[in-house]
Order: sequence, then C-alpha cells, then structure tokens
Amino acid sequence: EDDIWIVLILMNIYRLKSITRPDHQQLVAAKLHGVLSEFKTVTVHYAIQDAVYQGSKMRKLVAGLDMFYYRFKSSRFSVVRFGSVVSRY
Repeated sequence: EDDIWIVLILMNIYRLKSITRPDHQQLVAAKLHGVLSEFKTVTVHYAIQDAVYQGSKMRKLVAGLDMFYYRFKSSRFSVVRFGSVVSRY
C-alpha cells in the first residue's frame, strides 16, 4: 500500500495555512476529507507551527513538487497537487 496520503496531508496543510477566509478554509478542508477518504481513514489536526509552512525552503519544496506533478499529470500520485497548487516562489 502506498503512503501517498502522508504527502497529501502535508501539502493540504500548506494550502489551508495560506487561506485567509475561514469559510473558504472550511470548504477546502471538506474537499480534502473527501480526497483522503480514498486512501485512509485518518483524522487531520491542522494546528501546526506556522513557521514551518511559511519558510522559503518549504515554499521551494512545495513549488518543486507542484511543478513535477504538473509536468506528469498522468501519475497516480499527481493528486498531491490538490494541496500544492497554491505554491508561489
């Protein structure tokens, strides 16, 4: 069994941390739960250090991952772009 759900959760926490409107944040979180239900039954706790997700190294990592899966859209792991699509560097 693949553990892509771990990367999916980390990328979606990154996405949720970048959203400022609470109503939109709840909508994206609900969609995330729908996507995650395909992989595992997990409970995601979004309380995490903001500094981890605001650093330039993290932005580079997320942007690189997003560019890779943008290029290889047919990969079965490209679902992680659900969280990385907001990356800007």
